[in-house]
Amino acid sequence: MSHLNHLNLRLQGKNHTVADMYEAIEAFRSKLHLLKRNIHGRKLHFPRLREHCEKNKMQEDPAMKDFVSRLAENLKERFESSPNLSADILLFVKQPFSVSADGQRTAETKKLVPSIDEAALQMEILEMGTSDLLKAQHKDALEENKIIELSPTPCNDKAVEKLSKLALTYINEDRTMGYKFALNRISNVHLHAQGPAGNVYYLLLDVLETKCHVWSPKPWKRCDVRPFMETQISGNCNTTILHTAEGYSYLYSYDCTLAPDPPEKLQQTCPACPLLLPVDSPQAVHAAGLTLHKFNTQSTLPSSLALQNLTRASAQSGPMPATLVEYTVQECREGYVGMCVPTDKSGDPAGFCKGAVYGAIGQPDVDVSCEIFHPQGIDVFHDMTPPRPPTMPEVPIFVPKVPIIIPSYPTAPPPLLEEPQPQPFDPNVLVNPTFISPNPPIPNPNPSSSSESQESQETPVSPGVPDSSSEELGAGVARPPFSFRYRPLRRRRQALVTAKPPHTPVFLAEFPSSPSPFRSCPGPSRYTTV
Repeated sequence: MSHLNHLNLRLQGKNHTVADMYEAIEAFRSKLHLLKRNIHGRKLHFPRLREHCEKNKMQEDPAMKDFVSRLAENLKERFESSPNLSADILLFVKQPFSVSADGQRTAETKKLVPSIDEAALQMEILEMGTSDLLKAQHKDALEENKIIELSPTPCNDKAVEKLSKLALTYINEDRTMGYKFALNRISNVHLHAQGPAGNVYYLLLDVLETKCHVWSPKPWKRCDVRPFMETQISGNCNTTILHTAEGYSYLYSYDCTLAPDPPEKLQQTCPACPLLLPVDSPQAVHAAGLTLHKFNTQSTLPSSLALQNLTRASAQSGPMPATLVEYTVQECREGYVGMCVPTDKSGDPAGFCKGAVYGAIGQPDVDVSCEIFHPQGIDVFHDMTPPRPPTMPEVPIFVPKVPIIIPSYPTAPPPLLEEPQPQPFDPNVLVNPTFISPNPPIPNPNPSSSSESQESQETPVSPGVPDSSSEELGAGVARPPFSFRYRPLRRRRQALVTAKPPHTPVFLAEFPSSPSPFRSCPGPSRYTTV
């Protein structure tokens, strides 16, 4: 069955020439002849069948033998009308400028297509072979319509699962309107391996809408999925992601299509559940104004909030009439009290509110809660200067001049203590080491010595201080301070200059839609849907 699945994949999709499809069919036909002979003999290509026959002491399995025979007959009937193309014709389809216009090739073409003019065909082949314009156009067409072989990948692959979560994170960060999506399952995966350029994954992801707005700082994994009773919204995202050879992942493109559950399905299960309303309906706009007015009157923020965009609205008729709204808000100017109109509704929202209006229109019961994305009046993208206490003026302090009398006591001779011996690592000894020469200097008996030597001999030397450096005397060197760090001079690293251009990945213009041959696709659902 794997050979048949491989044939189906090679025949499906676009960017396949007639020569490629013909070669795939001929290759499968040759494989069937080999399988028919092999199933009667060693069963080299049927390892499970060979174990089954050895276990049951059978020479061959009639069911499998009949299956292979019927498959060969069906293939013959299906492609019975296909002509037998020679290697020259297949070469002409792939590389038309490589074929010469001799009589043998054109004669074979005449047999396949009797209505063709063989003499005119030879002239056209010669003219085409000498046209630089046609060669350039053919080269560009080959680059644009380059055959891309996609490899189906299991949906439960660990790398695919990580890339799917990462891709959904990128999608939620890129979107500016609506609600965050949560990953429900992986439906299909196609892999296009491109060597040094990396791997391109085409992921078909089933997603569900959450209750978190896209501007909420909460990650989508911690957001609650909207339940069925609130009209669940679900769909899928065609996601293309590049994973480079260096280990980096990039979201190339995504296309998400979501739709709410039909109200008929919801009413069959929950007749009293609220149904969706148009966000621009008067009922929804009135409920949003009531709930926002209540929040502004009870809020302790320095400025009021203004309605920016209604994102969702629903209403229920029983057991108690209610209108539920969700909307984004913007800040009014500081100090403004009451309802204001935002000057630019396309700007970034300051928060997200959920409100409900219960009961009759005359005396409604209003409930509202808002999530402020960042504190008002504070720039969260820059460091805040901590407040400093006010500086107080310096007050001079007067100290009275009172004589201090120190009592005198009879002095006693201090106790005799042994002089401490310096330790090997005593800092005082290391900083000022005492040098004792084993051979004391001998007075120079020569009276004709220079004056400099006499001065050096006559100059008294204080004990503990050498008259030469420690390097000249060959003694120990003092320890450097604790803050000392030896830093050798290093040159900055330079980027390697390579003449080889970087590898550019190739992406499909259309998202692949062929079904996956793996049983793991589609994957298991993470959430329960109706």
